[in-house]
Amino acid sequence: AAVPNDPADPMAYPRAAQAAELSISAVRGFNRGLRSIYFALAALCWLLGALPLMVGTVLVGLTLARREFASHSRAAILRGLH
Repeated sequence: AAVPNDPADPMAYPRAAQAAELSISAVRGFNRGLRSIYFALAALCWLLGALPLMVGTVLVGLTLARREFASHSRAAILRGLH
């Protein structure tokens, strides 16, 4: 449940790796859920007609592109790589 704070502890790095894998898995599921909600909202626009469906789909695409490529999180990660 917790990663040992002492780096000399032989279980520190294996536990940290397990915690990282758990976190990655949880985030993937969360992002997939958000994407499905976004596209469900776009599909809901279909009830209003074809044009609202197209507009909703474009807005969802732009929202996802911003979240993927123009987010503060991505910028922070890229700053750390340079």
